[in-house]
Amino acid sequence: APEATQPEITLSRSGSVLTVDNLPEQSSLTLYALDGRTLLSTRASGQYSISLSDFTPGVYVLRVNKNVIKIKF
Repeated sequence: APEATQPEITLSRSGSVLTVDNLPEQSSLTLYALDGRTLLSTRASGQYSISLSDFTPGVYVLRVNKNVIKIKF
């Protein structure tokens, strides 16, 4: 049987909320500041929302499992 492909992890933003969708079961999510500080570290499945209002606008790095995504807000 062909191997099931994981749906692509997607990011969407609505106001000050960043939503990550299509997370594989028990995905690891870590949000870093550019200086390397860990701002958030959690596990989630399916969908996870991050409130950006807690952070100063700027550039951040979101690591989802082995994917690294740069975020600017």
